[in-house]
Amino acid sequence: MPALSPRDVRRLIDETGCSLVSLDKPRTGHYHVRVARPDGLVATFILPGTPSDCRGLLNKAAQLRRFARGDYNPITERKPS
Repeated sequence: MPALSPRDVRRLIDETGCSLVSLDKPRTGHYHVRVARPDGLVATFILPGTPSDCRGLLNKAAQLRRFARGDYNPITERKPS
């Protein structure tokens, strides 16, 4: 799997139903994206920008879809399992 481009990140976020607020790629090589849900809640996600983790992008896409549906809120604390 090749490294992500900013266009790929935008496409991924559009497919989830969220809207892109900001996109940044610091020296780490990972994308820091702020996305907004249709109801206005905004959250920050860090997407892998390198091809080293083959499941990382798929897992993050699933998190974005859950966030867009309202099933996942990265801002609230998670209860320990």
